[in-house]
Amino acid sequence: MIMARFLLVGLLLVPIIEIAGIWLVGRWLGFWPTLGLMLLTSLIGLWMAREKEDKLGKYLTCS
Repeated sequence: MIMARFLLVGLLLVPIIEIAGIWLVGRWLGFWPTLGLMLLTSLIGLWMAREKEDKLGKYLTCS
């Protein structure tokens, strides 16, 4: 039961902290630079996921 509460608090707290961080960066840098940073990190994450997918596919077909 304690683990379920811990998980619930984590699942609620992480998005709140993330939104607060985006809001603070938006106030500090402005809207467009913040949007640009968000898009840049999304593209980097997409690239990293595709790289990992390629390596995993090669690993699975070799074994």
